[in-house]
Amino acid sequence: MKIEVKRDSLAKSFNLAASVSPTHSAKGVLNNVKFSATDGGLSLVATDLESGLCIPVEDAEISAAGDELLPTTRMGLILREWSDETVKIETLPDKGGIRVCGRSSDYKLPSENPEEFPTMRRDEPKSHTVMQARALSEALRRTTFCCDPASSRFALGGVLFVLAGPESMLVATDGRRLATTTIAGVDSGKVADTGPILPQRAAVFLQRMLAEATEAKIWFEDGKCWAETDCGSFWSLLVEGRFPNWRQVIPAIDAWAVDCQMPVGPLASMIRQAAIVADAESRGVDFTFTEGSLRAGAHAAELGQSQVDMPIGYGGKKIVIKLDHRFLGEFLKSLDPGSMFRLRVDNAKSPALLETSDAYTYIIMPMALDD
Repeated sequence: MKIEVKRDSLAKSFNLAASVSPTHSAKGVLNNVKFSATDGGLSLVATDLESGLCIPVEDAEISAAGDELLPTTRMGLILREWSDETVKIETLPDKGGIRVCGRSSDYKLPSENPEEFPTMRRDEPKSHTVMQARALSEALRRTTFCCDPASSRFALGGVLFVLAGPESMLVATDGRRLATTTIAGVDSGKVADTGPILPQRAAVFLQRMLAEATEAKIWFEDGKCWAETDCGSFWSLLVEGRFPNWRQVIPAIDAWAVDCQMPVGPLASMIRQAAIVADAESRGVDFTFTEGSLRAGAHAAELGQSQVDMPIGYGGKKIVIKLDHRFLGEFLKSLDPGSMFRLRVDNAKSPALLETSDAYTYIIMPMALDD
């Protein structure tokens, strides 16, 4: 193999591939990124045996085709410090390793046998769903933080894909909160209430790969998820087990005690201020709704007490509810700071329901109020 490639193009693709490659694996060959140079261009492959991806690299000139393995950690450090505009990579003769060089830098690295690197072969899918990459990426961003990979009772370690025609959506929960969001522009032609579960870690990889893609073709077969985009291809094993009946978690209340529009940015700032003295174990913040005002407060014997007020469009009776500030904060981070969302609360023991105008629903179970 002998190639020359723009440093910025290589670094962008390599960093994405490196996020999948394990840092330390008992199977040493996995601690590498595979460089595959063909007449069609240069591509990078990485896997941890549970998921994997193949990413094309732009601005690459191929002088000699071939496959090579480059150590993930060392190559990442080289690219991070690289000052030249281009990078030359070539196989040294007599299995002498790989040379990575430029105008001012020259490295010779040992290399493992690329034939020992695992491959994931697949057949063409029997059926697939086409999605807008941006819409799927946004749906993943709004749900992946809600998973609980440590759960043993239910399969909560991933994001549930509910392919149900134009109402296709993603769902995630850790048992204390739940997030659901529709995938804009999707029509799978199916009707379902459950579906495959993509592991949280793999969902994060897929979201990153979708960031600059335009369209994604996705399908689920034989316990695996496959996705193809104009920015690369992706696969992952699926989470085994049963996802809980998530629809029954959504409160069915006709008249809520609190039902008002909330500003994302100001509320996020308010929560950060109140949480400065929140107990590190309970992480609870009391939210007190009174006419025209919302007060957020926390207290801990060792840390002190906080009280932050902001005006809101509420005109009902006093309602107090304690929520985990991390759960509320993560929801707000997934939204535009300048946007609004609908907040509904009934009482101190009922879930809080948060909704946006584009079909994003978030539910937080309350914490017990202090006596």
